[in-house]
Amino acid sequence: HFRETIAMPCGMFSMSNNPYPGTAPERPAGISVIYGARRCFIMAMNVVGRWKIKEVQMLDSDLNRTWRTVEDVLADDSIDDKALFMSKVMFTEDGRILMMLEKPADMSQEEVDEMVAAGEMELYDGYLVYEKHPWKEEDGKVLFDSGMKGEVFGEAVSPWVEIKGSDDELFLFSYKLVRD
Repeated sequence: HFRETIAMPCGMFSMSNNPYPGTAPERPAGISVIYGARRCFIMAMNVVGRWKIKEVQMLDSDLNRTWRTVEDVLADDSIDDKALFMSKVMFTEDGRILMMLEKPADMSQEEVDEMVAAGEMELYDGYLVYEKHPWKEEDGKVLFDSGMKGEVFGEAVSPWVEIKGSDDELFLFSYKLVRD
């Protein structure tokens, strides 16, 4: 199921398995080409599915940004709230990014049911959803709605931010994600 695609002549890409060979250079990395009747559909990287946090960008003692593995962060006694680093990130087919956590061991099912009924929390595939963002594919890029609004030099700023990465690794917020 593809929401947005770019349709173009297949001759734009030359690949050995291309049923419609052309003379142009190979396709860029991270772009999928789907062949259909007389057209190619150029897709951004495949993000649909469940991801986990592999690394997080943090400030070190000199206030420089550094990447730390989740294992390193979880072992660091100076960090109090470690639950968010165990988050799962689900990119759904219907264009939602769900930030999810497993139900805490000390939370009863009754408490979960009450939170869901009150609209305070959503359940997805057995996980508690604590944050949601729309995502979309546009012009061969994967974008998410950051929710940020405002202007720069009198021009409205789009809340849509590009998600960089590949089919196996994404950069979202200050997280480096890998498939779960």
